[in-house]
Amino acid sequence: MPSTEPPLVAVYATALSPYEMHLYRRLAAELPIRLRVYVSRLDAGRSWQFQSTEAVPIEDLSGGDRDTMDMRPPSQRREWGRGAKVIEGMRSRGAKAMLISGYADIGRLRAIAWCARHGVAVFNRNDSNLTSEVGKSPLKLFLKRQFLRWLRPKVDVTFAIGPLGVEYWRHYGYPVEDLITVPYEPDYSLVESITPKEVTEAAQRLGLDPARRRIVFSGRVTAQKRVDLLVDAFARIAAQRPEWDVLILGDGDLRAEIEASVPVELRSRVRWAGFLGDQRDVSRLYRACDVLALPSDREPWALVVNEAAASGLALVTSDVVGAAAALVLEGRNGATFPKGDAAGFADALLRVTAPETIDRYKAESPRIVTDWREKFDAVKGIREALVRTGVLPRDSA
Repeated sequence: MPSTEPPLVAVYATALSPYEMHLYRRLAAELPIRLRVYVSRLDAGRSWQFQSTEAVPIEDLSGGDRDTMDMRPPSQRREWGRGAKVIEGMRSRGAKAMLISGYADIGRLRAIAWCARHGVAVFNRNDSNLTSEVGKSPLKLFLKRQFLRWLRPKVDVTFAIGPLGVEYWRHYGYPVEDLITVPYEPDYSLVESITPKEVTEAAQRLGLDPARRRIVFSGRVTAQKRVDLLVDAFARIAAQRPEWDVLILGDGDLRAEIEASVPVELRSRVRWAGFLGDQRDVSRLYRACDVLALPSDREPWALVVNEAAASGLALVTSDVVGAAAALVLEGRNGATFPKGDAAGFADALLRVTAPETIDRYKAESPRIVTDWREKFDAVKGIREALVRTGVLPRDSA
C-alpha cells in the first residue's frame, strides 16, 4: 500500500543558526512535509543553541567540529563519515528530497551523488555571490567551472539567495529559468514586535543618549568585516556630524586593536557593546540607532541588512554585500561604496546622515523589505521546487 505519510525532506545543514531554524520551523508548519535536519558542523565563531523538536527533529553529527574550510585528510574523512550517516538516515526513513547547504566537502558530495543514483531530489542552497569570484586566478575559475558542470546534472533545483546569487549561477552556465530565489530571512515577527519601552530600556542600559543619532555596526570584529574602515570613515566625517555617534555590536579577535586605534577625541563617541547572543537584544538596539554600516570586504548575504531595514534604519554597505543588491536602493534608503574605499565610505555616510535625508531614508527601509518579502518568499520557493520534482502535487502550490 502506498504511504499516507507526508514526504520526508532531509536537511543537510552546516552551522545551524537561529535564522536557519526559523526557516525549518516555517517549512514544517506551512508545507505538507516531514523534516529531519542533520547538522554536520557547528558555527566557527558563535555558540548557537538549537533544540530538537517533534516538528523539526535534529541530529547533531558534528562531534564538536566547527564550520571551517578544512580540506586536510583527517577532516575530510570525518566529513565522509557524516555523509554516510545522512545517507543511511535518508535510506532508512525513505526520504524523497534533500535540501543541502553547499557542496564544499566530500561528505556533501557523497550525499548528492547517492541521491542522484537513487531518485531522491536534491535542492542546493548556498550563499554564493558573484562578487566573491573577482580576483580569483584563471586556473581556479576554470577548475570551478568544470566542477560545477559535473555537479549540475546531479542537483534537481539550485536556489539563489538574491540578485548576486543569480548572477553567480548564470556566470557558471546555469539558465536563469532553472533557478529559484530562496532568500535568507530573519524572524521578521521578532524584529517587528519590539516595543518602544524595550528600546528605551536597552538604550538606558548602555547609557545611550536619546538625543543623539547613531551609526550601528553588527557582526564579528574580524579582518573581513572591516570595522577599522568604519572607524576611519567616521573620523573623516565626525566634525561635520557632531550630533552622531557609532555603536559597535559584536566582538572578535581584532576588537582590542581597532578600539585602540580610535582617535582619542572620538573615543566617547564610539561605543562597544560586545557580543549579544539574544537576537531580541540586538533588535532593541537597532531601534535606538539610525544607520546600519556594513563595510565588509566579503559578505555573501548579511542578514543584518534585512534586520536593520525591517527595524527602520537607513543602510550604508560596501558593494560586495549580497543583501545590498536587493535591499539598499541608492537615493531611497541608503548608499553603497566600493569595498575598501574609506573616502567613498565617508562620502556615503555623509549623504545618508544629512539632516534633510536621514528620516526619509529610514522610513523607506521597511517598505523596501516588505516589497522584497512579497516578491521572494523562502517557503514559496522551496514549495515550488518540491512541486517541480514531483515530491508534492501541483495543487499544493
